[in-house]
Amino acid sequence: MRPFLQRLSKVAECFVSVYSNAGLPNAMGGYDDTPADMAADNTLFVKESLVNMIGGCCGSTPDHINAIAKMCEGVSPRPVHKKVEHMWLSGLEDLVVSKEGFQFLNAGERCNIVGSPLFKKLILAADFAKAMDIAKKQVDFINACKTIKECVHMRRFLEE
Repeated sequence: MRPFLQRLSKVAECFVSVYSNAGLPNAMGGYDDTPADMAADNTLFVKESLVNMIGGCCGSTPDHINAIAKMCEGVSPRPVHKKVEHMWLSGLEDLVVSKEGFQFLNAGERCNIVGSPLFKKLILAADFAKAMDIAKKQVDFINACKTIKECVHMRRFLEE
């Protein structure tokens, strides 16, 4: 869980919490981690300031929560980051859209199986050639917009 908390902790503009189980379920459906085990499992998250809150889920008891609370004594919680004042999109990589970074941003929706029933039908039918035709038209449209923008800028430059 640590790599995910490290990444989340760097970008989250809100509190980050962890509420882990008291270990994995055993063959009988119970949980075998002791309160000391569970506190030890969460120690790194606290020492690295990755979390603001820690709780317990399956198998945890008041003794587990007390052990975690004792482990957290004297340690400051993760600082909450200042809220970003731009549009921040998530995907395979995050994208911050700001006036400084983009003069024009075109987000294509033609190649989205959720937003385009036609594209979804082509993908489900494994008709990738026709799906690529849709993608090419989207790219052509984006390039045309860029070309128009460049022409407008060039015209302004020549007129000055």
